[in-house]
Amino acid sequence: MRQAKETVKVECPLYSLITAIETMDKKSKKKLEVLRAKLLLAEQKLAGARKQMDDEAETQQLEAEVLTIKQQIEKLKSG
Repeated sequence: MRQAKETVKVECPLYSLITAIETMDKKSKKKLEVLRAKLLLAEQKLAGARKQMDDEAETQQLEAEVLTIKQQIEKLKSG
């Protein structure tokens, strides 16, 4: 007699991220792509500002910008 196979649900953050991205519409995917590019640029600027440390306000402004972009990305991913 055959036994039915049990399906095991595995909680994998990477899998849920991939499924979330796959279910996005084109507009959301494009916005995510643009935000990631902005994040990369802002992080590079922040790294340069930290090396020079000429203007403390600039560093703080860039840190805030990076944080804002990361929050926007998370909001977009969550739905």
